[in-house]
Amino acid sequence: MSTNNAEVVINRLKQVFSVTSDSALCSKLDVSPQTLSSWKARNKIPYANCVEVSERTDVSLDWLLTGRGNMYVQRESSVETEVFQSPPVGMTMREQKWLELFRGLDPDVQKNILQHAEKEQRMYELERDMKELNELKEFVKSLKNAG
Repeated sequence: MSTNNAEVVINRLKQVFSVTSDSALCSKLDVSPQTLSSWKARNKIPYANCVEVSERTDVSLDWLLTGRGNMYVQRESSVETEVFQSPPVGMTMREQKWLELFRGLDPDVQKNILQHAEKEQRMYELERDMKELNELKEFVKSLKNAG
């Protein structure tokens, strides 16, 4: 997402749930305040969360992500929707399989998987940042030794 897009989507999410505070939104999304803060800091909201809100509330995913079109969608019968719904452009077969499996799980299991994935993503980002800092440290050290 480009600059401030996450904040715009967060504001739309607040509109969907008729809440004004971050803490109330966290409650509606069943995420921790730290998770919401990390979304803002990274300027990224997990796509799966947006899809889940769209399906749960009949809010247009296009509207939620871009602000275009109508806020609410008219849902057809679930069988028709399932048959004719195509995966998002750019989604790999592996991602489609993950989504299919994920949707078949109990909501509590889904929540645990999402929390674990978010934790893993934070760890990956921290490790990447640490590597970058160590490289910078070595570079500064080499400059000191050269001069």
